[in-house]
Amino acid sequence: TISPDDQYIITADRDEKIRVSHHKSPYNIQSYCLGHHQFVTTLQIPAEHPHWLLSGSGDGTVKLWEFESGRRLQNWDLRQLEDTLSSDATKGKFPAQSGSLEESGPSLLGPRSYGTLYHCTFHRPLHCSFLKVI
Repeated sequence: TISPDDQYIITADRDEKIRVSHHKSPYNIQSYCLGHHQFVTTLQIPAEHPHWLLSGSGDGTVKLWEFESGRRLQNWDLRQLEDTLSSDATKGKFPAQSGSLEESGPSLLGPRSYGTLYHCTFHRPLHCSFLKVI
């Protein structure tokens, strides 16, 4: 992923580390975003917040970072969301999800089945709702 200002390139390898490097000289590392416990599957910069980074991981979490400093701002455990959706489905209830696909926001793969896709919409700083797409 390249930052909107073209200053940074953000990468993840087969491990849980996210590296933020200078785009023009990638050997100069600006920061690391550390906190996932398994491989990183998704990196996305929200259009409405160009200094933030959303990352999804095989550990079932989505994390929000201020990527230039490597500081973690928020953490969501999608396994808990999956459990809530499964529990409500067996009771015949489906929780209301705010947001829609027309609103801008990244889509992230879910933790249990990589066929599950979630759409993340920011409503205010550090508040994101997830809408199960498939």
